[in-house]
Amino acid sequence: MNVIAPIPHSKSKALLEQIPRSKFLMVDRYEQIEGQFNHITQEFKDSTYRILSELAPPIKKFEEIIFFHNPDSLDPKEMVGAFKKFLVDFKIKGRILSQYIPHSAEKGKVYFTLDNFLLWEIMKDVKAKNLAFGKDVGLLSSNDEPAKEFIGITTFSTDFSEMGTLAGKAALSREKISLTLPMELKRRMTL
Repeated sequence: MNVIAPIPHSKSKALLEQIPRSKFLMVDRYEQIEGQFNHITQEFKDSTYRILSELAPPIKKFEEIIFFHNPDSLDPKEMVGAFKKFLVDFKIKGRILSQYIPHSAEKGKVYFTLDNFLLWEIMKDVKAKNLAFGKDVGLLSSNDEPAKEFIGITTFSTDFSEMGTLAGKAALSREKISLTLPMELKRRMTL
C-alpha cells in the first residue's frame, strides 16, 4: 500500500494518477484525481469558515483580525476564501497580509497564522510590549500540538493522531476507506 500525503504542486495530480487505486491511500490533503481511491483527509474551506464563525463573538471584541497568508507558501489556499467570506458575513474588519513585520504587534488586533515560526515571533513581540493575550491581543493558529496546548494558544485542527491510527489500520487491512476528518476548535487563553 502506498500511503501518500500530497503537497500542492502542478505535477502532483499527474504523479498520483500513475499509482494503481487498489494500492493507494491518500492522507492529510485531498487532491482530486480520477476514479475511486482510498483517502483519510482533511477539508479546509468549510471547516475554516465554521471555526471562524464559532469564534466571531470573541473576535468582535477586538478592532481587527489579521490573517498572515503567503500566496507562495504551501498553506491551504481554500482558507483565504473562507476568511474573506467570514469577514463579509460577520461584518468584521480584517485583512490578509503576506508577511509579519517584526515588532509590529499592536493592541486590539487578532493575529491568525498557520506558520509556527511566525506564531512564536508574534508571541515574543506581544510579550516584549507587555500586552496580554486574550485581552489586549488575540491569537489563533491551526494544527494543534502539545506546545500550543501547554502555552494556551487557541487552535483549530484535524486530529492527526486519529488520522495516523486510521491510516495504519487501513494500510494493514487494505479495506476501502473514504473519510474526511473534521477540524476541531481548541479554545484557549489567546482568544
